[in-house]
Amino acid sequence: MSFSQLCSSLEITTEFQKDNLLNLVQEVAELVQGNWVIKSEILYPAPVKNEPVKLTGVSGIHPVILTKARNYVVRFLHSIGIFIHALRW
Repeated sequence: MSFSQLCSSLEITTEFQKDNLLNLVQEVAELVQGNWVIKSEILYPAPVKNEPVKLTGVSGIHPVILTKARNYVVRFLHSIGIFIHALRW
């Protein structure tokens, strides 16, 4: 989602609000081809030390493997100039 789309959907209009939103978005997303994409680490949090690993969703894949795979795909698509706007796994 582009920043202007995000501001529009959240009804953010002032520069102060936009600056605050940008700071927050940068913590949880990365800019790819002009669109903000949720960081893989947010979607698939790493396991906490000394706690059982929670496998991801229906797939049952370890979150660290999913994070690495998703990061690779996003960076690859970005590097060749292709980006799928609704990249959700």
